[in-house]
Amino acid sequence: MVTSAPGDPLSLVGKTLAGHFLVQSLAAEGHTSIVYRGEHVGPKRPVALKCLKITLDLDAARADTFLKRLREETRAYSQAARNEAHFVRSIGTGMTAMMSPM
Repeated sequence: MVTSAPGDPLSLVGKTLAGHFLVQSLAAEGHTSIVYRGEHVGPKRPVALKCLKITLDLDAARADTFLKRLREETRAYSQAARNEAHFVRSIGTGMTAMMSPM
């Protein structure tokens, strides 16, 4: 179920990100990020989509470096969280079309 969100700061509600994640509603907003409720469309499982609040006035090479580092951090986190029941499992990392291809 997709909920309209008049306070949707990134206008993502109702969109499918990376072809896999349907953004359903705004869950929370903090100082550095925005969290959306969503659904992993293939397995129809609930997900949380965390979006960082950053402005990247970067050229393509620097944006690519940023994304590579973000993915490396996600892999390291996933390794640490693999067998821990109290860690949220990360299933993907990327950028929205506002930044570059996810």
